[in-house]
Amino acid sequence: MNHLVFISHSSRDDDLALRICDRLEAMGVRCWLDRKDLDGNALEGVDYARAIVRAIDHSSIFVSILTDTAELSENVKNETELAHRKRAQGMVILPLRLSQEDLAEEFRYYFCRTNMFDGTLPPLEERIRAFCEVVKSAVDNLIGFEHTPAADQARLKLLDRGASLEERAIVDNFIARTSPVRISRVLAHCVKDLDTHYRDIVDPYEHYRFYNTYETEGCRLRVLVDTLYARGIFSIALGDVYENVSYALINSGKIAYVQDARRFLDCALSVYEHMMDKSPDSAERLTESIILCQWLLSITHKIERNYGMSEQILLGLLRYAEEQREELGLPYAKSVLLPKRELAIINEDREAFISLVNEMGLIEDSKELFYTYRRAFEFFCSEDDEEWADALRDPMIDAFNACRDELYGVYYYAMMYNVYLFYARFGRVEEAVKLYDELMPELENNHFERYATHLKAAHKRLLAGRKVAGYVR
Repeated sequence: MNHLVFISHSSRDDDLALRICDRLEAMGVRCWLDRKDLDGNALEGVDYARAIVRAIDHSSIFVSILTDTAELSENVKNETELAHRKRAQGMVILPLRLSQEDLAEEFRYYFCRTNMFDGTLPPLEERIRAFCEVVKSAVDNLIGFEHTPAADQARLKLLDRGASLEERAIVDNFIARTSPVRISRVLAHCVKDLDTHYRDIVDPYEHYRFYNTYETEGCRLRVLVDTLYARGIFSIALGDVYENVSYALINSGKIAYVQDARRFLDCALSVYEHMMDKSPDSAERLTESIILCQWLLSITHKIERNYGMSEQILLGLLRYAEEQREELGLPYAKSVLLPKRELAIINEDREAFISLVNEMGLIEDSKELFYTYRRAFEFFCSEDDEEWADALRDPMIDAFNACRDELYGVYYYAMMYNVYLFYARFGRVEEAVKLYDELMPELENNHFERYATHLKAAHKRLLAGRKVAGYVR
């Protein structure tokens, strides 16, 4: 879904909604309209509600066409309520009023802080033109000046380029003349390039731009991947492409990127699960990938502060990982560790963290060993348990140094942010101030907004003599 605007309307106003949609898209504003973007089955009720929720979640601007019939429509009321809930994330709501009657109570409530565009004055076509100009200005303002999740989401979507007829022809020709094995090898090479690019740039926005523009074998990767997926030409490498892009979006910690990350994870999981039947010899590799993607899926809900959903996914994943570990002999670090560690983080569970520390000897993967040390160190800092935190600090740094070349740059700053918290919470103010002065310019220069924001907030509290919060779930 690469639209910016969701158009809400009564089914009796289909023609009017389509005219507004066509005008906006002629102005370069991508819109979502049920009659245009849903197939016949959905319009008849199959998955209709799910499609509407997803479309609004993926939108940055909500256009409401308010006619007499719209105010009586339960669907329009539901859509308006969903948009209202997204207002805190920067969703822009633009109502076009085309009724002379008093506004229904529900809509008076939802639009009480919204400028209503009066479309009742004739001629109607002129009012539609003027309203579309308002929408276009709102899009430009959102993208150019706003710093909200909705604005971040809009900027990301502008990187999505639809495939031209020429691009589709090139991809069709490549697929027709290339064996599935060769296609898989091409994609595997692309995954390496994607991984190298993200390691170098560590900027999710720029990485997403790279994914949308990268070319291989004369094809734009985004078009090739989407075509292969649509045709069911699956390979492990295809799943790896989706996994790579979703990981970068999630690693930003931005709520604006969650919906797109989930979309890529859904694709990756579909591919991996399909390949389990097709490639039984790769069962261990595929199971590890499924566990990783399910874990990432739980992280997307955690970013939205939906800890209940995140925990539900992780509990199911833990059962699955335990079964697969026993059946396939999977390593501890590639199976049960991920859900166990994340459950400890979400629930801030002291006993679970102590259990993880006691099981460090089972972790043969150097990166996972570092991740576990860091999260345990962070937790005990937040608990004001200086003894445990001090005991974990040097092993954490040693674990980091052992795998530093394999890690994305953001993990160094995540670790040093935790060290800052250690200094700040245990009275070592001079060391905390010195570390802050070293870290802050690097964080800002390297686009690590998440940790820059946390560090600024923590340092402000430290300088004010207040207790520094010590945990980032």
